[in-house]
Amino acid sequence: MRPSAALALLCALPAAAAEITPSPSPVRLTYSKEAFHPWSVDTGWMPETGPVQVRFIGFVGGGMNARCDGAVHLAWPQSQLWVDAPDGAGALAMDLGVELQTYLHLELDAAGQHFSWEGPIPIFPGFDYRFADTGAFTPFLLDGQQPASVTVSDDIQQTELFNYSFTDQLIPIPGIEGAIEVSAGGLMDLAMRGKRVSFPEGEVLRHGDLVPAAAQAGQAYQTSAGYDADVTYQGSLLLEPAVVVHVGPLEWDLARFELPYPLPPITETWTFAAQPAAFDVPGDGTPDAGTPPDGGSSGDGGTGGGGGVDAGRDGGVDAGGGGNPDAGNGSPGGDPDPPGCGCAGGGGAGPLALLGLLAFAGWRRQRVAVQTGSCHTA
Repeated sequence: MRPSAALALLCALPAAAAEITPSPSPVRLTYSKEAFHPWSVDTGWMPETGPVQVRFIGFVGGGMNARCDGAVHLAWPQSQLWVDAPDGAGALAMDLGVELQTYLHLELDAAGQHFSWEGPIPIFPGFDYRFADTGAFTPFLLDGQQPASVTVSDDIQQTELFNYSFTDQLIPIPGIEGAIEVSAGGLMDLAMRGKRVSFPEGEVLRHGDLVPAAAQAGQAYQTSAGYDADVTYQGSLLLEPAVVVHVGPLEWDLARFELPYPLPPITETWTFAAQPAAFDVPGDGTPDAGTPPDGGSSGDGGTGGGGGVDAGRDGGVDAGGGGNPDAGNGSPGGDPDPPGCGCAGGGGAGPLALLGLLAFAGWRRQRVAVQTGSCHTA
């Protein structure tokens, strides 16, 4: 083997040992909003004028949550942090309800009298209909990832919510009878897009970005990963009331009509609590400073454990006890075993054998030089 090739192999050994990648550290990042009311609802009196008017007052509320299951990686020996996640390892969910109270306002003229009344229709606690959906996604929805956002939505078709009959026991107008019927529908959606993954060492803003870390070989390394995402939720309600009122032979009919009510977009940032991540960093695979890989001499030319070469004797070569004692006087055709190669013992490890090859190459060069000089002086 050529000395240069052996040297190249020897130099590659510590680097190969250092390329061991620490095991990834799994993390679960979660966020939830529960029992909150993002929108208040008040339709006002509709129609704006007339003997019979209806009004809805209430709120939209419930909960939303998101989960990201992924892993933090430590690239080694580069000492850089990055994150990834399996396909579909994230979930986004919403469960929102619309709770409304119905009110009537009456301005009626009957039998020469004017009756005025305003109050709630006693359907306790009002009517409630819900928008709910759950969707899976691949974390962490950062720029550069496809797709980089997830949306869940629910669409409710027009459905009769209640049909309620009332009499003078509810409305203190003599002989009054009537009924109110309400149908409702609507649409609600929730969208989320990743903003950043945060480490104490720095932030990941784009999919695949790396953050420098301060990991050291052979030492445990601890950090933490947090997550921020921008979310937007919005919707619309479509209410359809109808009211019929009778007082004696007279009838007032508020025909069914559509009452749309938009729920304007709300945008906010969700901050997922940071979770710890830990790594066992491998050693760098190199020996202590000043100690050759085979435990021999430090290379000062003195007698060592099989690896040193001493050219100070007259024409002789001393391989530190590992070679032929007559190495300086043999014939050109008789090549002794290379000093320190471990061939005779059979137990040399890879790096020791390579060092032996390098020492043997140097020994042969010196031997040729000595023999050539003796020929000139003969």
